[in-house]
Amino acid sequence: MLRRGNGPKEPSPTPLLRSQALSILLAKEAEKEPEVQAFRHEELGGNLLDVHQVESWVTSQAALDGPETIWLKVPVEYDSGGTITSQSVSGGGSGSWRLEGKESVLGDIEVRYVEYSVPEGEWLKLQATASGGVLERLWRISRFPLALSYPWTTAQGTMFVLTGLYPEARGIETHSVMPRLVKAATRVTLVIDPTVTPNEVRDEYHRVRQEILVGRYKTRSDKHLRLAAFIAERPDTESWQDSMLAWNKAYPESAFAGYEYSHRSNFTRDAQRVRQALLNPAYRFSWAQLDPDRARFLSGDGG
Repeated sequence: MLRRGNGPKEPSPTPLLRSQALSILLAKEAEKEPEVQAFRHEELGGNLLDVHQVESWVTSQAALDGPETIWLKVPVEYDSGGTITSQSVSGGGSGSWRLEGKESVLGDIEVRYVEYSVPEGEWLKLQATASGGVLERLWRISRFPLALSYPWTTAQGTMFVLTGLYPEARGIETHSVMPRLVKAATRVTLVIDPTVTPNEVRDEYHRVRQEILVGRYKTRSDKHLRLAAFIAERPDTESWQDSMLAWNKAYPESAFAGYEYSHRSNFTRDAQRVRQALLNPAYRFSWAQLDPDRARFLSGDGG
């Protein structure tokens, strides 16, 4: 289709079509995994659940599996003969656990939770598992092979095994925006399919950036960036006047045109402004996540 002038371009359907095709292809590959086939045959009787049945099935199965298992991870020692022994510690303290018939050992405890989603639910559901139970088996499959071999979360892997619903394989995923107490440490995490074009990456980052920043972010000049670093390394007890003199000496006008300050007030103003701008950008959020990690499922038949 020919276009006239420089009017706005219509979004290309290619990324969406690629995502849909890849989503179906990945699901078909995952269906072939022996662990998935065995679980569906042995635990589900060869019948997939409706998405509305998942929560009741999980809670019922948890009751059948028995009490949750608490796992203890401990450092061990082993000899050339293959004998493994835990490392004991005297006394107690944080991170130490007393095993029956043994002295205290250092270690970490964990509970293995199956993760799944419910219709219209904003947050993932968690169900503790029992060692050797059906849900622990599901817990393992959702991690390997599914989450390890496919671009899926463990919750998406769980839902795929139980219902046949599979997640959308998006070319670019904004996993999270991690706000920090120090705003300047905030980071955006994008997970990108290498086959995605640079223009698509640019457009997605531009969209996310607009959702985060308030207004237009002003890029600071080289002079002011150097000033921020310079002041940060000066002694706390140094006066602004002495700092200005030191700055003018470090960045003489003959080598750095426009860097010299003759008024302390201007020097102080610029130093404080650039520090504030770098450490505290204007964001639209405080402690929150952008695009929470929730499952987006397509129908198992691609419809």
